Amino acid sequence: CPTAKVLFAVRDPREVVCSCHRRHFDIDHSKFEFLTLETCAAYYAAVMNLGERCRAKLPLTVYEHRYEDMIADKAATLARVAEFLGLGKTTEACGAAIATAEGDRTKIRFNRGIAGRGAQALSAEQMSRLRRLAASYRSVDFSPVGL
Repeated sequence: CPTAKVLFAVRDPREVVCSCHRRHFDIDHSKFEFLTLETCAAYYAAVMNLGERCRAKLPLTVYEHRYEDMIADKAATLARVAEFLGLGKTTEACGAAIATAEGDRTKIRFNRGIAGRGAQALSAEQMSRLRRLAASYRSVDFSPVGL
């Protein structure tokens, strides 16, 4: 659809790799890559590469949504997403919606949103490899997470 808007979610690659590797997914063809940290990193790199290629070659309207921004200020980040989507929601309205959703944990499960665990779980060699992979994606700014 030529008028579709794309919300491109970006998170610290260290967090993504460690999170996917730690999860106990039912293994199928789409999750086989999560069995080792190395294949998780390669899979992440492939997905980021696909995103970058699509952004370069297709006439897309893209908003880059950073996980770390959402954790730091959910209401303001959600308001920016709503603005991008043309929904006209204020930061206050987004904050109220988040409070309502988080208040009833029986219906919606939010991740606690702890950033920084991935960096602690990786070896120096694994960190070096992730830095090399992250550097190859020029359209994504990983500097806020030190890559």
